Amino acid sequence: QERGFRGGRVRRTYFADPRSRRTTWMDPRFLPDQWEQRIDPQTGRVYFQYHKTRQTTYVDPRGCPRGWDMRISKNGDVYFAYAPAQQTTFVDPRGLPRHMEAALDEHGRMFFKDHQAKTTSWRDPRDEQPKNVLERWRLVESVRWWADQVWREIDELSRSVAMDDDDDGIRRHPMGFVM
Repeated sequence: QERGFRGGRVRRTYFADPRSRRTTWMDPRFLPDQWEQRIDPQTGRVYFQYHKTRQTTYVDPRGCPRGWDMRISKNGDVYFAYAPAQQTTFVDPRGLPRHMEAALDEHGRMFFKDHQAKTTSWRDPRDEQPKNVLERWRLVESVRWWADQVWREIDELSRSVAMDDDDDGIRRHPMGFVM
């Protein structure tokens, strides 16, 4: 749904949570498996529930780099799982510059791959960076992640529309509309 201003100003989409009967500007789509976005009925603040442990957090689980997943322990601690090494860490792998990638070795120690210089390092490039640089890196990574999710969804819809062509040559939308 949309809420906006009169006079041709920008309109923003908002999202409703039927359980709390509250609305938010935060998009609930593209959550990883086992995660759900909710709104606190008293404060209106968005939080996330991890179904495997039934724990909640205000930290958004989206935007993890490829191979990484955010999880919550039974004690409520947020941690990150790195599938290629089958290891976990409490250090968030998000928010690196575009040419950098976080990884874990077989002992669970985080290291950093610099694809530009073709090197690896134990030193976290986020250390000793000014707050505005870290915020910019995080924003650039987040925008890139959201764009990837949207394009992936468009590709899936395009494939399903192509598969829904009937023998009569009429192209149908996945919801059954004639296109």
